[in-house]
Amino acid sequence: MKILEPDLVWVNGAFQSGYQVELCDDGTFGRIASHLGKPTERLNRQALLPGMVNAHSHAFQRGLRGKAESFEAGGGTFWSWREEMYRLANTLDAERFHRLSLLAFEEMLRAGITTVGEFHYVHHLEGSRGYELDEALVRAATEAGIRLVALDVCYLSGDVSKPLGKEQRRFGSKSVDVFLESAERLGALLEGHQSLGLAAHSIRAVPIEAVVELHEAARAKGLVFHLHVEEQPREIEAARSHYGKRPLALLLDHLEIGSELTAVHCTHSESEELARFLATGANVCVCPLTEASLADGIPPALLAESSHLSLGTDSNLRIDFGEEMRLLEYAQRLREKRRGVFTGRDGSVAERLFRIATEGGSRSLGVRTGRVEEGYAADFFTLNLDAPSLAEAPVEELLTAFVFGADQSAIGAVAVGGVNIPGMGLTR
Repeated sequence: MKILEPDLVWVNGAFQSGYQVELCDDGTFGRIASHLGKPTERLNRQALLPGMVNAHSHAFQRGLRGKAESFEAGGGTFWSWREEMYRLANTLDAERFHRLSLLAFEEMLRAGITTVGEFHYVHHLEGSRGYELDEALVRAATEAGIRLVALDVCYLSGDVSKPLGKEQRRFGSKSVDVFLESAERLGALLEGHQSLGLAAHSIRAVPIEAVVELHEAARAKGLVFHLHVEEQPREIEAARSHYGKRPLALLLDHLEIGSELTAVHCTHSESEELARFLATGANVCVCPLTEASLADGIPPALLAESSHLSLGTDSNLRIDFGEEMRLLEYAQRLREKRRGVFTGRDGSVAERLFRIATEGGSRSLGVRTGRVEEGYAADFFTLNLDAPSLAEAPVEELLTAFVFGADQSAIGAVAVGGVNIPGMGLTR
């Protein structure tokens, strides 16, 4: 057991001074109170906060950074970007896939993200039907030290009612049964701070009957279940043409939905259907930087009313949850022409956004993180109170200064399960 004594601790929605934080040997927080005893480590001029939770990532897409940002006359679209992504995916060997994943996970940790939900769909090496890249993913997460929820993704069709294209073969499984067998193997590789979830890529890539089967398997195993939903109008039109309904309506009609399910994006969802979906207890994950980069659109303002919202870095074109939080709010301000769309307790937008970045992601991924509270995983980061981007910020405005004004140089130590990430400021 260790006792940390920072200057400030984020507890119950506010920074508190005079608190000590107990780290238990099992990797959880113990007591958070004053006068626990002689501190093992004094964190001078630092504030301790719960680690942030990235509910949606494609780590291999870190390899697209610097690419796909030059356009012919008329500009690009999501679909032209997808062709660039396919080219990357189909050039990956196991070593480069591992290296890109490791780069992404290490960058997340430096940004104060201690948990990632990795939406993993590039399974096979060229010419193989094995799942060799699963091991490379797990190895990268282990080496980085990040808490991993491996969201194993089923991919069966190239589009609604169409076979896989040659550029999608490295994603595909022959059937739901074959996929579930591979998910069992992936689960057996996981250890320590790692757990399994199941996912269907989308209604485009998985027929609704198979989505139902996968969702039922996840519920039977007590696993979370994620899928992309209504990111692009073309996806919605394809579902309407084939099924007579939009993707979200299909899910509502066919699945027994609860808190285990997360719909990613919902940038083109209708407010009435989205309200029905959220009323089931389900979650929505939005990825503002990627949705802006790919010209997806802005999700409905209705999401601001939900407590079941999380954030993801998706394409990892930039890994910065401060920017994800800011853009979540600012995009709605631009559309709604009013400030404070995501307003939380006592009128604080920053507090609401930070809860989405921590507790919202934990709910989506089914992990007990996102709070500095006894019994929760001891995943945390610290802010350097002497950082230039936090200068002159009083305690009562420190979180707002971090969310809306700080850069990542303000982040000091980072720990997962109470263990310092090497080079991030704490002794082991």
